[in-house]
Amino acid sequence: MIDDLKKLLNTSYNIKLVEMVAKNNLSGSIASNIILPIAILVIFYRLIPYMHFWLMIHFFLFFSRMYVAKKISNYLKFNDKDKIYRYLKIYTILISITAILYGYIVWQSVLYTEDIHIFVMVTIITSIAAGSVSIFVSVFYIFVLFVILQMIPLICALIYHGNGMFYIVASMATLFMLIILLNGYRQFKTLKETILLKESFKNRVDDITCELKEKNKMLLRRSRQAAMGEIIDAIAHQWKQPLNAIVMSISMLENSAKANEVIKNKDIIDCYNIVNKQITHLTNTLNEFRNFFRADSNTELVSLKVLVDSALILLKDELLRNMIKVDVSCNENIFINVNSNDIIHLILSILSNAKDEMLKSNVDSKDRKIFINCYTQMSKVIIKIKDSGKGIDKKIIDDIFKMDFTTKGKTGGTGMGLYMCYLICEKYGATIKASNDNGAVFTVALKID
Repeated sequence: MIDDLKKLLNTSYNIKLVEMVAKNNLSGSIASNIILPIAILVIFYRLIPYMHFWLMIHFFLFFSRMYVAKKISNYLKFNDKDKIYRYLKIYTILISITAILYGYIVWQSVLYTEDIHIFVMVTIITSIAAGSVSIFVSVFYIFVLFVILQMIPLICALIYHGNGMFYIVASMATLFMLIILLNGYRQFKTLKETILLKESFKNRVDDITCELKEKNKMLLRRSRQAAMGEIIDAIAHQWKQPLNAIVMSISMLENSAKANEVIKNKDIIDCYNIVNKQITHLTNTLNEFRNFFRADSNTELVSLKVLVDSALILLKDELLRNMIKVDVSCNENIFINVNSNDIIHLILSILSNAKDEMLKSNVDSKDRKIFINCYTQMSKVIIKIKDSGKGIDKKIIDDIFKMDFTTKGKTGGTGMGLYMCYLICEKYGATIKASNDNGAVFTVALKID
């Protein structure tokens, strides 16, 4: 019981409960602090001397509380708990003095009148004043202090007169006080449980959000690793041609030298140009491959055309080997603030999907085409990738961006490619949609920063 009482009177209250007191004091205290004191002044002005001084002190305390409540509200924005609790203690002192002022009125009414009707009126007014402090119930000890300091003088004054009628009124006042305290405790308990429930729910949501983010990062790594296998295979094929060209050029010079033929300067220069061109091609492929798998989460303002070209370099040989032509229409002046690898990954996934579907659908080699169109529309950057395949089955078009969904069977695909496209778009507040227009069309809409 003692421990429970200490908890109730503990000044280290939940910040949300303190915030409610500050807001309620600033917005909902006109009735109890302006209208009621003026009503008391009108009723007791002729009975109790110096009532105008009492009213002035009351208003001074009221505006002081308003100032302190404002300070608490300001410090709540910065979550400065030390200053919040310091001003809460000042606020408590001001509330206690205000309650004592009401007790003063009660004692003065005892000294200057014995009319039972006046006492009944004082009881009603005091009870109303005590009940009006429900705005303080979120910090329960303030509420308790105000009610007790206000009601106890009234009860004692009634008992002081010592006859039956006054005892009845004193009993009524005591009952009012207990009802007010009990009701206040119930309100406080409900508020506290509600806030704790909200905080628990928010913490749970935050935990789930963190888990989802970590899961998405893991999925992105898995998708990158899957893409790595495909691109390594593509690069293995892609490097065969330039390496063969280098070997052939050098072999021609070697054969001429072995045959004691005169090697012309033109032949040496031609050989150099061929080798240099092929080495440049190998270097570019290697750099794009390295950049794509570099763990970098920073965003930068980058040309969309550059990102499209980077993706095409990584798939160049794979597209050539399958005789797929790519038509790119992308303005070089379109810039987006993204992580480059994310958008390259997105474009690669869509291109790979388009390639696989055209091969799966047995599209004639001369008709295999992919169109990449980038443009701005309103306040968005649009990336539209269209292929000349047979399109997407209407039965599955709404499911293709779901996790683990694949039409390639257990050995043909993981169902991660388009799902990762969806996650990448979600990361940037973008949208991705699939449709059919003489082939599959994927439309990505990115917001312009």
